[in-house]
Amino acid sequence: MRTGNSVWIPIGFTALYLASAIVVGAAIDRGGGWIALGKPIALSFGIVSALVFWLIYGIVQWCRARPIHGILILTGFLCPIAIATSVYIAASLVQTFHETRTARQLAHSRISNVSDEPLLTANGNPIGVRIRYTVQYDDGLDDLHYAPIAQVGTETPALYFNTLSLVSNRTTPKVTGAYGKGTYEFTEDFVPGFSPRMILFNVPEPCFIWYAPTRSPAQRASREAALDGAPQHFRIVIEPFRYTTRTANAYAYRTFYEGQMREGAKECE
Repeated sequence: MRTGNSVWIPIGFTALYLASAIVVGAAIDRGGGWIALGKPIALSFGIVSALVFWLIYGIVQWCRARPIHGILILTGFLCPIAIATSVYIAASLVQTFHETRTARQLAHSRISNVSDEPLLTANGNPIGVRIRYTVQYDDGLDDLHYAPIAQVGTETPALYFNTLSLVSNRTTPKVTGAYGKGTYEFTEDFVPGFSPRMILFNVPEPCFIWYAPTRSPAQRASREAALDGAPQHFRIVIEPFRYTTRTANAYAYRTFYEGQMREGAKECE
């Protein structure tokens, strides 16, 4: 096998691929993100392009005594484009299959037995709302990004406090990796947004979160509206089913406020 003077072509394109990968990868990483993956991905792409081009060069050398330089140079420019196109097509096919499978699994699932009750502490103090519901998966569910989750809010918004915060959730039976075929029971606990961090995040900070109510008349009015409002039925939305209903029971924010006070929460001006 003869190499002649054409070996500079794959060497030059290898250097071009790797240099371009470093520049493009660094530019991607500078664009932000909590994990800098631009350079490793770009370098991997450059290395694959170089390997493929060297393979093509070897085949041409094997088949021809004097390789056509123009064809090799053109191949060098087209090689990364062909690889990128192939990767894009393959990724699109995989994504389409995944999305189709997920849509079919969600279409073959049913939600039922939605109920609500006061969320009680170990001392029996009401501090929020507990939502329970059941989901039947006839075909299972592989993608946990589409796991069900509820949102709870007031029918009459009170500025900053119209949405309750999720503080804990449980699934029975326990899920590891994917939902199998069968029935699952979900329990999710919610508390008002003004709840102290000791309840929201289980940290030793007992102060209610009123967003500096003494500095703004609107915020003071929101606090008073939240605590002095009449009991009301909360709105429940369960995704990804777009299931919407209202709580069977009516709840008052003051009940939760006083329950949290008995648990050690306090006002901190």
